[in-house]
Amino acid sequence: MTDKPSNAEIAHALMLALKSGLIDHLVVRKWADEIIAASDSTEPWMLDLSFCSPNDAAFHLCKVPSNPRMQVVHDTLIVLATAVDESGAIDWFNLRDIDWASCINAPRVPGNYHAITYGEVSKPSTPAELASALIANGVSADYNRTSTRVLDCSGFRFCFSDGYANCLDAGAKNIAQMLVDARLVSKAMNNAGIKHRFEVYGHNDRQVEYLHHNWPLRTEAG
Repeated sequence: MTDKPSNAEIAHALMLALKSGLIDHLVVRKWADEIIAASDSTEPWMLDLSFCSPNDAAFHLCKVPSNPRMQVVHDTLIVLATAVDESGAIDWFNLRDIDWASCINAPRVPGNYHAITYGEVSKPSTPAELASALIANGVSADYNRTSTRVLDCSGFRFCFSDGYANCLDAGAKNIAQMLVDARLVSKAMNNAGIKHRFEVYGHNDRQVEYLHHNWPLRTEAG
């Protein structure tokens, strides 16, 4: 790599590594602890990652501030994969199955989207089950081995690993469309009884809406 990756770029690479099964949440914790030790001040996202669990590691990685350069993210992910391959934890077939294109085509690429949604879903446990639940509640969707894509939205995809949708890639050209998309999917999930949470962000990373089913904010839950 010619450029040193930023925290946001490393975080995005770690998130993709989690989705691909290259690492687990303990690697994320270790990285966060190293940042905290080297920093003059500790930011909330650092603490969230330092105490992350398998269920929320990817969610918190998505919230590391700044816009990642996707080519640097791609290069960082290759370095991670190569290190894992050399350790013998995976073989060539695992490397072949990693979807590198997801690094380049992710909705968070600066300039393509002006509004994004972060989120997490506790169940269903497979892309097929989530697609079926959405379709049963009036939302078109398709799926592959690792993700479920909502066809009625500008860009809305749930990525699976370890038996649940631990990452949401969602974006739109403007906040109005993003709200329409997020509310559409959230309503379908509410009707299906699927526990989830979505955080919708607009310009300058300002949160404009929080949607959920049985997943209140800490302040709401008391």
